[in-house]
Amino acid sequence: MQSQYVEYSFERDIKVGEKIFRNCLLTLTIIFALLSFIVIFMFPIAMFFGTLTYYYNKSLKSEYEYILVDNELMVDKIIANQKRKKVKMLDLNYLDYMSNDEKVIMDKYKGKPMKIIRFSSKSNKDEEYALIIKRGELYNCYIIQCNEELLSALKSKHMRQMNLV
Repeated sequence: MQSQYVEYSFERDIKVGEKIFRNCLLTLTIIFALLSFIVIFMFPIAMFFGTLTYYYNKSLKSEYEYILVDNELMVDKIIANQKRKKVKMLDLNYLDYMSNDEKVIMDKYKGKPMKIIRFSSKSNKDEEYALIIKRGELYNCYIIQCNEELLSALKSKHMRQMNLV
């Protein structure tokens, strides 16, 4: 059997709540920096909020990377092109179903306990696919985005579980 290896990465969206929190940190930094001209002991507080803002803003610049090796799909989060964090490892031997049609999935798994986890981005224009992985009685639905290379690699191994429109 031939081994497969496919990589695919894309930039992650910044959520509205994360943008608001970043702007609040930046505002506090500016306020305490201006107050430090009047009251000198505000300077360390301004430095604290400035450092916090810098590292939080750096953590927002991240991307997802999918690595498909044989029957394992690893989802990694790369933060500021420096730090790699393993988010999830999916064992595709337990793949129950894969589709790009949300209505079909909701009809097929209606009434079954399902946890939905999203590893996609609105700024990425590739199509979203739902992978249903069954572990015991619980169904996990992972929303991922695939380019043609990743999709063809998944098709070659798991064609019978796919329903693509």
